[in-house]
Amino acid sequence: MQENIPKYRLCTVSSVNMAEALDYFGDLIKEKTSYKDKKAYLCIEGSLLILHCSGIKNLIFLEIHCSVIAKPGEGKISWVAIAKFIKFCTMQKTNIKILRNNSIVPASCGAIMSDFFSSLPYKKAMHYACYRYRISKVKHE
Repeated sequence: MQENIPKYRLCTVSSVNMAEALDYFGDLIKEKTSYKDKKAYLCIEGSLLILHCSGIKNLIFLEIHCSVIAKPGEGKISWVAIAKFIKFCTMQKTNIKILRNNSIVPASCGAIMSDFFSSLPYKKAMHYACYRYRISKVKHE
C-alpha cells in the first residue's frame, strides 16, 4: 500500500531575513527548485521550503510544507521539519500561520502540536504507522 500522507503547511507571520533562513535550514535542504513561480527548496526528508517576497530587500515570508513520515515498524511518526520550523520562528520572534485554517499562533510546540494532532497529515501518518505496526506484530507472533 502506497502511503499518501498530505503535507502539514505553515508560514511565518512576519518577514524574516532570507540569508538567516537559508543558513538555518541549510542542513535540511537537498536541492533548489520552484513552486508556483516562487523560489523553493526541496528538503532531504521530503518537505518543501517556499520563499515569498515581502517587498523589502532580503526579507521574505517563509512557508514550509512539512512531510510527516510514518514509521510502521515502530508504530511512530516523525516530523523533523515541523520542529525545526518552530525553533526557527522562536529565534526570529515571529508567530506562525497554520495554512489549513489560517490561524495565527505563537511559535511554540504546544500551540502547533495542539493543531497538528487534529490534522489530516497526523491522522493518516498514525494510521499507517499503527496499522502496519499491528500487522508486523501479528506476523512475528
